[in-house]
Amino acid sequence: MAESRGSVKHGGCLGLLLVAVASVIVFLLALTSPYHGWMYDHHEDQLGWLVLCFQPGFTQLPIVLPAAIVIWRRGQTETLKGLCIAAGVLFLLNAACWGLMMG
Repeated sequence: MAESRGSVKHGGCLGLLLVAVASVIVFLLALTSPYHGWMYDHHEDQLGWLVLCFQPGFTQLPIVLPAAIVIWRRGQTETLKGLCIAAGVLFLLNAACWGLMMG
């Protein structure tokens, strides 16, 4: 019997789920940060949190890379393809939106 190589659909869903969870975690960390709040005089420190909250491309690398390594070691190449596709599409979509906002 052949070993399962996973599914591209499962990899894509996993990628979107991981990035959503990472974004929520970064947002919660930003809210509980001692640098949060408009009473704080150094707004440039808050800018770092805002960039992380609105740039899932930055937050997805520490989450997606370990997941990709685990999936690759399990031999689920189709799932890995889906994960990479989801990560790439999200990164490009985020770059396009950021370019439209700042351009």
